[in-house]
Amino acid sequence: MRRVRYYLGGALFWGAFLAVCVLLFWNAQRLARAAGGISLRYGEALEPRVVASALEYARDGRNNAAWSPTFWAVRQGAASANGREETVRMLRVCGDAELLATEPLLYGALPGPAGQGGCAVSSALAWQLWGALDVTGLELELDGERYTVRGVFESGEARTVTQEAADSRTAEYANVELTAMETAPEGTEAALAFAGASGLGTPAHVVDGPALAGLACALCWLPLALCGACTLWRLARGARRLRPWQRQTLLFAALLFFAALLPVLLAMVPGAWVPTRWSDFGFWAALGKSAAARVDAWFALPPQHKDIAVKWLLLEQGALCLAGCLFALRRPPAPRNEKAVEA
Repeated sequence: MRRVRYYLGGALFWGAFLAVCVLLFWNAQRLARAAGGISLRYGEALEPRVVASALEYARDGRNNAAWSPTFWAVRQGAASANGREETVRMLRVCGDAELLATEPLLYGALPGPAGQGGCAVSSALAWQLWGALDVTGLELELDGERYTVRGVFESGEARTVTQEAADSRTAEYANVELTAMETAPEGTEAALAFAGASGLGTPAHVVDGPALAGLACALCWLPLALCGACTLWRLARGARRLRPWQRQTLLFAALLFFAALLPVLLAMVPGAWVPTRWSDFGFWAALGKSAAARVDAWFALPPQHKDIAVKWLLLEQGALCLAGCLFALRRPPAPRNEKAVEA
Protein backbone atom coordinates (compact mmCIF):
# COMPACT_ATOMS: atom_id res chain seq x y z
CA MET A 1 0.00 0.00 0.00
CA ARG A 2 2.83 2.40 0.81
CA ARG A 3 4.43 1.61 -2.50
CA VAL A 4 1.24 2.55 -4.35
CA ARG A 5 0.98 5.81 -2.42
CA TYR A 6 4.61 6.60 -3.17
CA TYR A 7 4.29 6.16 -6.94
CA LEU A 8 0.85 7.79 -7.05
CA GLY A 9 2.14 10.82 -5.15
CA GLY A 10 5.10 11.14 -7.51
CA ALA A 11 2.87 10.86 -10.59
CA LEU A 12 0.52 13.54 -9.25
CA PHE A 13 3.44 15.81 -8.35
CA TRP A 14 5.11 15.66 -11.76
CA GLY A 15 1.75 15.76 -13.52
CA ALA A 16 0.84 19.00 -11.75
CA PHE A 17 4.26 20.48 -12.57
CA LEU A 18 3.87 19.54 -16.25
CA ALA A 19 0.37 21.06 -16.32
CA VAL A 20 1.69 24.35 -14.93
CA CYS A 21 4.46 24.41 -17.58
CA VAL A 22 1.95 23.77 -20.38
CA LEU A 23 -0.28 26.57 -19.07
CA LEU A 24 2.74 28.89 -18.99
CA PHE A 25 3.54 28.35 -22.68
CA TRP A 26 -0.13 28.58 -23.66
CA ASN A 27 -0.60 31.83 -21.74
CA ALA A 28 2.60 33.23 -23.27
CA GLN A 29 1.17 32.68 -26.76
CA ARG A 30 -2.03 34.48 -25.77
CA LEU A 31 -0.02 37.37 -24.34
CA ALA A 32 2.18 37.63 -27.45
CA ARG A 33 -0.91 37.80 -29.65
CA ALA A 34 -2.58 40.41 -27.42
CA ALA A 35 0.57 42.53 -27.08
CA GLY A 36 1.10 42.64 -30.84
CA GLY A 37 3.80 44.88 -32.25
CA ILE A 38 5.09 48.22 -31.09
CA SER A 39 2.21 50.51 -30.16
CA LEU A 40 2.51 54.28 -30.52
CA ARG A 41 0.05 56.40 -28.52
CA TYR A 42 -0.46 60.06 -29.40
CA GLY A 43 -2.01 62.59 -27.07
CA GLU A 44 -4.25 64.00 -29.80
CA ALA A 45 -5.95 62.52 -32.83
CA LEU A 46 -3.84 62.46 -35.98
CA GLU A 47 -5.01 64.52 -38.92
CA PRO A 48 -6.46 62.48 -41.83
CA ARG A 49 -3.76 63.73 -44.20
CA VAL A 50 -1.06 62.53 -41.78
CA VAL A 51 -2.65 59.06 -41.63
CA ALA A 52 -2.93 58.86 -45.42
CA SER A 53 0.66 60.09 -45.85
CA ALA A 54 2.02 57.50 -43.42
CA LEU A 55 0.17 54.67 -45.19
CA GLU A 56 1.49 55.84 -48.54
CA TYR A 57 5.02 56.03 -47.14
CA ALA A 58 4.77 52.44 -45.83
CA ARG A 59 3.48 51.13 -49.19
CA ASP A 60 6.05 52.94 -51.32
CA GLY A 61 8.81 50.46 -52.11
CA ARG A 62 11.31 53.24 -52.72
CA ASN A 63 11.32 54.16 -49.02
CA ASN A 64 12.46 50.69 -47.89
CA ALA A 65 9.92 50.91 -45.08
CA ALA A 66 10.07 47.78 -42.92
CA TRP A 67 7.00 48.54 -40.79
CA SER A 68 3.30 48.15 -41.48
CA PRO A 69 1.07 50.64 -39.58
CA THR A 70 -2.45 49.96 -38.33
CA PHE A 71 -4.38 52.97 -37.04
CA TRP A 72 -7.11 52.64 -34.43
CA ALA A 73 -9.27 54.59 -32.01
CA VAL A 74 -11.85 53.81 -29.33
CA ARG A 75 -14.85 55.95 -28.50
CA GLN A 76 -18.36 55.67 -27.13
CA GLY A 77 -21.29 55.33 -29.49
CA ALA A 78 -24.83 54.04 -29.92
CA ALA A 79 -25.75 50.74 -31.57
CA SER A 80 -29.30 49.96 -32.63
CA ALA A 81 -30.90 46.90 -34.20
CA ASN A 82 -34.04 44.82 -33.86
CA GLY A 83 -35.84 47.79 -32.31
CA ARG A 84 -33.31 48.06 -29.46
CA GLU A 85 -30.53 50.50 -28.72
CA GLU A 86 -27.41 50.11 -26.56
CA THR A 87 -24.42 52.26 -25.65
CA VAL A 88 -21.25 50.59 -26.95
CA ARG A 89 -17.50 51.08 -27.11
CA MET A 90 -16.56 51.28 -30.78
CA LEU A 91 -13.12 50.19 -31.92
CA ARG A 92 -12.49 51.78 -35.32
CA VAL A 93 -9.55 50.33 -37.25
CA CYS A 94 -7.71 51.24 -40.42
CA GLY A 95 -5.52 48.20 -41.17
CA ASP A 96 -5.21 44.76 -39.62
CA ALA A 97 -7.97 44.38 -37.02
CA GLU A 98 -6.55 41.05 -35.80
CA LEU A 99 -3.67 42.94 -34.15
CA LEU A 100 -6.20 44.45 -31.74
CA ALA A 101 -8.24 41.30 -31.08
CA THR A 102 -7.77 40.28 -27.47
CA GLU A 103 -10.77 37.94 -27.27
CA PRO A 104 -11.42 34.73 -29.23
CA LEU A 105 -13.85 34.73 -32.15
CA LEU A 106 -17.05 32.75 -31.70
CA TYR A 107 -18.55 33.15 -35.18
CA GLY A 108 -17.45 34.62 -38.50
CA ALA A 109 -14.40 36.87 -38.77
CA LEU A 110 -13.24 40.36 -38.00
CA PRO A 111 -13.92 43.04 -40.63
CA GLY A 112 -11.34 43.15 -43.40
CA PRO A 113 -9.68 46.16 -45.01
CA ALA A 114 -11.72 49.32 -45.46
CA GLY A 115 -14.10 49.10 -48.39
CA GLN A 116 -15.36 45.58 -47.68
CA GLY A 117 -17.83 46.89 -45.11
CA GLY A 118 -19.18 45.06 -42.12
CA CYS A 119 -18.38 44.97 -38.45
CA ALA A 120 -17.81 42.56 -35.57
CA VAL A 121 -19.80 42.66 -32.34
CA SER A 122 -19.20 41.27 -28.87
CA SER A 123 -21.22 38.38 -27.52
CA ALA A 124 -22.72 40.67 -24.86
CA LEU A 125 -23.96 43.15 -27.49
CA ALA A 126 -25.33 40.36 -29.68
CA TRP A 127 -27.32 39.00 -26.77
CA GLN A 128 -28.58 42.45 -25.74
CA LEU A 129 -29.79 43.39 -29.24
CA TRP A 130 -30.94 40.07 -30.72
CA GLY A 131 -31.09 37.62 -27.82
CA ALA A 132 -28.72 35.24 -29.65
CA LEU A 133 -24.99 34.79 -30.27
CA ASP A 134 -24.74 33.76 -33.93
CA VAL A 135 -25.92 37.01 -35.52
CA THR A 136 -23.62 37.05 -38.57
CA GLY A 137 -25.33 38.49 -41.62
CA LEU A 138 -27.74 40.70 -39.67
CA GLU A 139 -27.86 44.49 -39.99
CA LEU A 140 -26.60 46.90 -37.32
CA GLU A 141 -26.65 50.69 -37.10
CA LEU A 142 -23.75 52.49 -35.43
CA ASP A 143 -24.13 56.25 -34.94
CA GLY A 144 -26.37 56.48 -37.98
CA GLU A 145 -24.23 54.25 -40.25
CA ARG A 146 -25.44 50.81 -41.29
CA TYR A 147 -23.15 47.76 -41.11
CA THR A 148 -23.48 44.04 -41.72
CA VAL A 149 -22.30 41.85 -38.84
CA ARG A 150 -19.36 39.76 -40.11
CA GLY A 151 -18.28 38.19 -36.82
CA VAL A 152 -18.95 37.77 -33.11
CA PHE A 153 -16.18 37.76 -30.49
CA GLU A 154 -16.39 36.77 -26.84
CA SER A 155 -16.67 39.68 -24.41
CA GLY A 156 -18.87 40.60 -21.48
CA GLU A 157 -18.87 44.26 -22.58
CA ALA A 158 -20.97 45.81 -25.34
CA ARG A 159 -18.35 46.49 -28.02
CA THR A 160 -17.99 46.68 -31.80
CA VAL A 161 -15.08 46.56 -34.27
CA THR A 162 -15.32 48.37 -37.61
CA GLN A 163 -12.98 49.18 -40.50
CA GLU A 164 -12.64 52.80 -41.52
CA ALA A 165 -10.89 54.62 -44.33
CA ALA A 166 -7.65 56.51 -43.79
CA ASP A 167 -9.40 59.88 -44.26
CA SER A 168 -12.27 59.04 -41.92
CA ARG A 169 -13.01 61.95 -39.59
CA THR A 170 -15.28 59.87 -37.37
CA ALA A 171 -12.46 57.60 -36.23
CA GLU A 172 -9.99 60.28 -35.07
CA TYR A 173 -7.06 57.86 -34.89
CA ALA A 174 -4.76 58.51 -31.96
CA ASN A 175 -3.04 55.10 -31.79
CA VAL A 176 -0.79 53.24 -34.21
CA GLU A 177 0.25 49.57 -34.15
CA LEU A 178 3.53 48.98 -35.99
CA THR A 179 4.14 45.44 -37.24
CA ALA A 180 7.73 44.65 -38.17
CA MET A 181 8.49 43.06 -41.52
CA GLU A 182 11.26 40.48 -41.95
CA THR A 183 13.79 43.21 -42.81
CA ALA A 184 12.85 45.49 -39.92
CA PRO A 185 15.45 46.11 -37.21
CA GLU A 186 14.39 45.29 -33.67
CA GLY A 187 13.65 47.77 -30.95
CA THR A 188 11.54 50.82 -30.30
CA GLU A 189 14.23 53.13 -31.70
CA ALA A 190 13.67 51.74 -35.20
CA ALA A 191 9.90 52.11 -34.81
CA LEU A 192 10.29 55.73 -33.68
CA ALA A 193 12.58 56.37 -36.65
CA PHE A 194 9.85 55.08 -38.97
CA ALA A 195 7.28 57.30 -37.22
CA GLY A 196 9.49 60.33 -37.77
CA ALA A 197 10.25 59.52 -41.41
CA SER A 198 6.60 58.83 -42.27
CA GLY A 199 5.38 62.09 -40.79
CA LEU A 200 3.64 60.65 -37.72
CA GLY A 201 5.94 62.47 -35.31
CA THR A 202 6.96 61.57 -31.77
CA PRO A 203 4.26 59.76 -29.76
CA ALA A 204 3.35 60.53 -26.18
CA HIS A 205 3.71 56.87 -25.12
CA VAL A 206 5.32 53.76 -26.60
CA VAL A 207 4.37 50.17 -25.71
CA ASP A 208 6.95 47.55 -26.73
CA GLY A 209 4.83 44.46 -27.43
CA PRO A 210 7.72 42.16 -28.45
CA ALA A 211 9.52 42.97 -25.17
CA LEU A 212 6.42 41.97 -23.18
CA ALA A 213 6.19 38.76 -25.22
CA GLY A 214 9.88 38.09 -24.51
CA LEU A 215 9.31 38.58 -20.79
CA ALA A 216 6.39 36.13 -20.87
CA CYS A 217 8.55 33.60 -22.72
CA ALA A 218 11.34 33.98 -20.17
CA LEU A 219 8.87 33.30 -17.37
CA CYS A 220 7.94 30.04 -19.15
CA TRP A 221 11.47 28.72 -18.89
CA LEU A 222 12.21 29.88 -15.35
CA PRO A 223 10.51 26.92 -13.54
CA LEU A 224 12.16 24.43 -15.91
CA ALA A 225 15.57 26.03 -15.41
CA LEU A 226 15.07 26.04 -11.64
CA CYS A 227 13.99 22.40 -11.71
CA GLY A 228 17.10 21.51 -13.72
CA ALA A 229 19.35 23.47 -11.34
CA CYS A 230 17.84 21.72 -8.31
CA THR A 231 18.30 18.34 -9.99
CA LEU A 232 21.93 19.10 -10.75
CA TRP A 233 22.45 20.24 -7.17
CA ARG A 234 21.07 17.00 -5.81
CA LEU A 235 23.19 15.02 -8.25
CA ALA A 236 26.25 17.01 -7.22
CA ARG A 237 25.57 16.24 -3.57
CA GLY A 238 25.24 12.57 -4.41
CA ALA A 239 28.37 12.71 -6.59
CA ARG A 240 30.55 12.86 -3.49
CA ARG A 241 30.34 9.09 -3.35
CA LEU A 242 31.42 8.77 -6.99
CA ARG A 243 34.95 8.30 -8.22
CA PRO A 244 36.86 11.34 -9.60
CA TRP A 245 36.51 10.29 -13.25
CA GLN A 246 32.79 9.78 -12.80
CA ARG A 247 32.36 13.27 -11.33
CA GLN A 248 34.36 14.75 -14.21
CA THR A 249 32.20 12.91 -16.74
CA LEU A 250 29.03 14.16 -15.08
CA LEU A 251 30.31 17.75 -15.04
CA PHE A 252 31.37 17.56 -18.69
CA ALA A 253 27.91 16.25 -19.69
CA ALA A 254 26.20 19.10 -17.81
CA LEU A 255 28.41 21.74 -19.48
CA LEU A 256 27.84 20.17 -22.89
CA PHE A 257 24.08 20.21 -22.37
CA PHE A 258 24.18 23.88 -21.32
CA ALA A 259 26.32 24.81 -24.35
CA ALA A 260 23.85 23.10 -26.69
CA LEU A 261 20.88 24.82 -25.03
CA LEU A 262 22.41 28.32 -24.90
CA PRO A 263 21.83 29.25 -28.61
CA VAL A 264 18.18 28.24 -28.29
CA LEU A 265 17.74 30.41 -25.19
CA LEU A 266 19.50 33.39 -26.78
CA ALA A 267 17.31 33.12 -29.89
CA MET A 268 14.22 33.74 -27.74
CA VAL A 269 15.70 36.88 -26.17
CA PRO A 270 14.97 40.20 -27.96
CA GLY A 271 17.99 41.52 -29.82
CA ALA A 272 18.08 44.71 -27.76
CA TRP A 273 18.63 42.61 -24.62
CA VAL A 274 21.73 40.81 -25.95
CA PRO A 275 24.98 42.76 -25.37
CA THR A 276 27.69 43.03 -27.99
CA ARG A 277 30.21 42.31 -25.23
CA TRP A 278 29.17 40.32 -22.18
CA SER A 279 31.91 41.99 -20.12
CA ASP A 280 30.48 45.46 -20.84
CA PHE A 281 29.05 46.32 -17.41
CA GLY A 282 27.86 49.68 -18.72
CA PHE A 283 25.46 47.86 -21.06
CA TRP A 284 23.87 45.97 -18.18
CA ALA A 285 23.42 49.16 -16.15
CA ALA A 286 21.88 51.00 -19.12
CA LEU A 287 19.64 48.01 -19.86
CA GLY A 288 18.41 47.94 -16.26
CA LYS A 289 17.64 51.67 -16.26
CA SER A 290 15.89 51.43 -19.62
CA ALA A 291 13.81 48.46 -18.46
CA ALA A 292 12.81 50.27 -15.26
CA ALA A 293 11.84 53.38 -17.24
CA ARG A 294 9.71 51.30 -19.63
CA VAL A 295 7.96 49.54 -16.77
CA ASP A 296 7.14 52.88 -15.12
CA ALA A 297 5.91 54.31 -18.43
CA TRP A 298 3.79 51.22 -19.08
CA PHE A 299 2.05 51.40 -15.72
CA ALA A 300 1.52 55.16 -16.15
CA LEU A 301 0.03 54.62 -19.62
CA PRO A 302 -3.65 55.62 -20.00
CA PRO A 303 -5.10 52.11 -20.41
CA GLN A 304 -6.86 51.02 -23.58
CA HIS A 305 -8.79 47.77 -23.97
CA LYS A 306 -5.73 45.83 -25.20
CA ASP A 307 -3.52 47.17 -22.39
CA ILE A 308 -5.92 45.88 -19.73
CA ALA A 309 -5.98 42.46 -21.37
CA VAL A 310 -2.17 42.31 -21.56
CA LYS A 311 -1.80 43.35 -17.91
CA TRP A 312 -4.18 40.60 -16.79
CA LEU A 313 -2.34 38.03 -18.91
CA LEU A 314 1.01 39.18 -17.52
CA LEU A 315 -0.37 38.87 -13.99
CA GLU A 316 -1.57 35.34 -14.76
CA GLN A 317 1.85 34.53 -16.24
CA GLY A 318 3.57 35.70 -13.07
CA ALA A 319 1.24 33.64 -10.87
CA LEU A 320 1.81 30.53 -12.99
CA CYS A 321 5.57 31.08 -12.95
CA LEU A 322 5.52 31.39 -9.14
CA ALA A 323 3.54 28.14 -8.87
CA GLY A 324 6.01 26.40 -11.19
CA CYS A 325 8.99 27.64 -9.17
CA LEU A 326 7.41 26.36 -5.95
CA PHE A 327 6.98 22.95 -7.59
CA ALA A 328 10.60 23.03 -8.80
CA LEU A 329 11.96 23.83 -5.33
CA ARG A 330 9.97 21.05 -3.67
CA ARG A 331 10.96 17.43 -3.85
CA PRO A 332 8.43 14.85 -5.00
CA PRO A 333 7.01 12.62 -2.25
CA ALA A 334 9.63 10.13 -1.11
CA PRO A 335 9.32 7.02 1.05
CA ARG A 336 10.62 7.04 4.59
CA ASN A 337 13.07 4.26 3.81
CA GLU A 338 13.85 1.77 1.07
CA LYS A 339 11.93 -0.97 2.83
CA ALA A 340 8.77 1.12 2.66
CA VAL A 341 9.00 1.15 -1.12
CA GLU A 342 9.56 -2.55 -1.36
CA ALA A 343 6.85 -3.40 1.17
